[in-house]
Amino acid sequence: MQAYVVGKVTVATAGTPVRLPALPLSYGSNGLVARIDFSAPSSMSGASVFVGQFGTLVKATGVGVFKELMKPTAAAFSDEYSTPELCEGNTIDPQFFAVDAATSADGPYVVYWVN
Repeated sequence: MQAYVVGKVTVATAGTPVRLPALPLSYGSNGLVARIDFSAPSSMSGASVFVGQFGTLVKATGVGVFKELMKPTAAAFSDEYSTPELCEGNTIDPQFFAVDAATSADGPYVVYWVN
């Protein structure tokens, strides 16, 4: 698999979900990926960031939320979430996903994996 490092997906305004960016078509997978990894950076100023479905993610009610990533403590590893890796290859559209944060300017690190 080949990694495409998106980096930090910043939520400018807490409570306003941000759609994940599309995979560049130069990766030859029609914009689809095999897996997406999300991790909570230790530099977060808020308590958590949220991963969910674009168009339905509401962190306040939990609607459309797949995972709440908690801020790592000094002695803990980063909280992470990965989409299931399916046998069919590149079948996940990154733009199906969105992120939100408890605090403005926070956001998770994101990596796309392409077969």
